Amino acid sequence: MCIPIQAKVGGNYLNSITATMEAKTAGYDEAIMLDLHGNVSETPGANIFLVQNGELITPDKASSALDGITRDTIDFLASQEGIRTVYRRVAPSELYLSDEVFIVGTAAEVTPVKSVRGRDISCGQITDRIKKIYTEAVTGRRPVPDGWLTPVY
Repeated sequence: MCIPIQAKVGGNYLNSITATMEAKTAGYDEAIMLDLHGNVSETPGANIFLVQNGELITPDKASSALDGITRDTIDFLASQEGIRTVYRRVAPSELYLSDEVFIVGTAAEVTPVKSVRGRDISCGQITDRIKKIYTEAVTGRRPVPDGWLTPVY
């Protein structure tokens, strides 16, 4: 029996813990996980987006990327702003060639990636725009679909 990589079970976190430890030891803030074919999948705690020619690119489910709620939220909000999201396989070399790169998740929210393996990446206007509209949405300052927010008193 094989446990799907997307399952949130204890044993599946071992790869993430190991990758994070290796990244920290090498002086990096975060690890970028690859799938079995060597394509970009995600970070240990967040989905990853690339900005290329004004579009968002994110690894598809075939890349073993978690079908994250925050990732879906970013896709929805970006589409409202006229920004298209493309789900596909992403080669690691694309990280260096992209206009911008950012990660998203419950804890990460929207976090720009400033460098990959020492190569600087621009924190540009689209990442800033996505971060702004995401923050507005989750703080109730932007209209969102029913059921997205629950007031806590």
